[in-house]
Amino acid sequence: MFISMLRLIDVRLKIVLIFACFTMAFAAQCSERYSFSYTFDGASRGTPGEVLSGIIEGRMDNDGDTILIERFIEVDLSGISYNLSDSTEMRAADPVNYPKMSLSGDVLDFWVCAEGFDGYYENGGGDCVFGVTGGFLISPYVDVNSAECIQPNETGQCIDWAWAGIPEKTNDYRVGDIPANKSNWSITKLLPTEVGEIVIPKGNDSEPVLFSFNSDIERYFARSLSDKFSLSWQGTYSQVSLYTLPDMNGNGSQEIGLFGIRSDESNEGKSQFFIKDSVTGGRVSVLNWVANWSNASIVVLPDMSGDGIADIALQGLFKEGERPQLVVRDGLSNASINTFSMPSLWEKQTYLSFSDVNSDGTHEIALFGNNRKNGKPQLRVIDGTTPSEKFSSYNFPDKWSNTRWLNIADFNSDGTDDWALLGKAISDGRWQLVIKDGLSPKGVLSIYAWPELTNIVFGRITDITEDNIDEFVLGGFSVLRNRWLLQIKDGQDRSALLHNVSWANKWSDASLYILDDIDGDGVSDLALLGMRSNYELAYKLSRDGYTNEVVVDLGSQWKSKPSIGFLTEPNDAHSRLTAYGMVNDEVFILPATPDIPALINFNLTIDFVITSQEGNICNTEDEYVGLEGSDVGKLTLDDFAGSAVLTMDIEGEGVPMPIEGLYDAAEQTIDLIYENDVFELFITAQNSNEISITGTITTTDTREQSSEQCVTTWAVEIRGQ
Repeated sequence: MFISMLRLIDVRLKIVLIFACFTMAFAAQCSERYSFSYTFDGASRGTPGEVLSGIIEGRMDNDGDTILIERFIEVDLSGISYNLSDSTEMRAADPVNYPKMSLSGDVLDFWVCAEGFDGYYENGGGDCVFGVTGGFLISPYVDVNSAECIQPNETGQCIDWAWAGIPEKTNDYRVGDIPANKSNWSITKLLPTEVGEIVIPKGNDSEPVLFSFNSDIERYFARSLSDKFSLSWQGTYSQVSLYTLPDMNGNGSQEIGLFGIRSDESNEGKSQFFIKDSVTGGRVSVLNWVANWSNASIVVLPDMSGDGIADIALQGLFKEGERPQLVVRDGLSNASINTFSMPSLWEKQTYLSFSDVNSDGTHEIALFGNNRKNGKPQLRVIDGTTPSEKFSSYNFPDKWSNTRWLNIADFNSDGTDDWALLGKAISDGRWQLVIKDGLSPKGVLSIYAWPELTNIVFGRITDITEDNIDEFVLGGFSVLRNRWLLQIKDGQDRSALLHNVSWANKWSDASLYILDDIDGDGVSDLALLGMRSNYELAYKLSRDGYTNEVVVDLGSQWKSKPSIGFLTEPNDAHSRLTAYGMVNDEVFILPATPDIPALINFNLTIDFVITSQEGNICNTEDEYVGLEGSDVGKLTLDDFAGSAVLTMDIEGEGVPMPIEGLYDAAEQTIDLIYENDVFELFITAQNSNEISITGTITTTDTREQSSEQCVTTWAVEIRGQ
């Protein structure tokens, strides 16, 4: 029986959700957990009997033996824990391959650096100093630059080697076996935890949910942390994941889909996607595929059938020939629409919806991956309605590691989305964004570059330059500068660095975030989440040009590093940034927005009179001492940034102009400059609804190619509401 209770304890401080009475709960979406260990013989180095052990999340391959590793959850060397975090990086011996381990021990291929890679070899493979930052590996014994086997065994297969180091044992110590001893390897599948886990469904505008499984009644439960929905699905699956989908049944609410590989009798291995309405909990659609796939996942596509509703596709490797396929179904009726198939030529391949290249009203389908033969990134574009029709390919040299293919919206203003390859240059470690036309693979539209960084985050920042184009931002940790950096570049001009934002390296377990507007000015904000004595969220806000650091203390009570995200409470249109995670087997939600003064806005009536004129070019017919006038305007005061913006028709042409300057809340002064006009204003009275201001505007007019001037002083009286 699934029982849920919501206990509110001062909503300004925290919200605690308790979910109890699970005999078994879901472990992690789209993955399973395994406990592994390897006992070192110390054949090559170190003390015999050292044990490398830990827990991983991974997906079982279709051979029923090999596990594709998604992440290492915890690992220790003879009881000393590695410092695993968001910074941890892993790879296979050959970096183009996926890290793996196996139940039999026949396949062991993982290379892990606890605090991230701090160097790279010629083939893009990362590495670190095991005894300084912590690292371990069990993998084929290959040349680090070429990935060619160093020592084959008697059957011609490359031997494995095992190697580990950890800072607590100092950089002088390593333990290693060459070759690794397969008989010393053990691995066991784990049951899920009893509390459930917080996961974020795949898709746009997803909020975190507590996802659980009750084995007594064979039912999955998903409850949003904001309490907007609580759904459940009957069934048993070997792999499960959640997806957020756009409204499909016309009631204005998002849908939530559960995807899994069925394990019930007579349906073993079949893929199923069960979509429910997030408001009513009712069934929207159920899509089924036959059991001839491996590495299967869902791709949510824009309407491919012409009914205006999102359609659903299953992608994966078709068992016959391991060919990457995409089978598209009507999102509501489950009717077959199309099947897209490509040869088995790629590693790390994924299908995606692409631009409408032939202008027939239907998005094309594309496959992105690395070519097996040469490791080069490639994107193949296929007609969205006729799979046999292949368009030109987007081909790239083998110059980058850690590549991603990104939709960057319309870069060249031709009305079609454009695309980009993001990757780390193998030659110098810089991150590059290579932008390509969405309609043609020829040439490049632009290439952006950022410095060498680890643990990166990439995204878009709300338009800063007022050209209606969002800016690009990339950040991470700079080993060279020993600082966390985020660089914002103009969304059209790659050479224009708009902001260089940095944090000192004083937090452990740190990561960077690009956030929606926090401070109320409509522009994206930035933050670093990390651990000192407590977990802290260190903001850099756009209102003051990302200059000052505003720190929110999140406490030390968390079971592990909390996550941050926006939650929208029921019947509330406003999302609030929160920190959330597990505390004593309870979901703990903590408001995480910084306490900064809000922007204050007033509508103004402005009265002015000329009090003096000095100079020999003053136009006393149009402007003279005693001349009076009035205007209207708007004033925005920002105590946090120490800034003020007065908007008024300063030119007298009927067009209000923003005039920016300084605001000193303590001294109650406002200083503005607009071309030749200098404003010196003093706040005489102010409350939450009204403001009164006096002061002067001094205008200096200078004749061209002359030193002759006229200095006019205006006395100003301003009232605002």
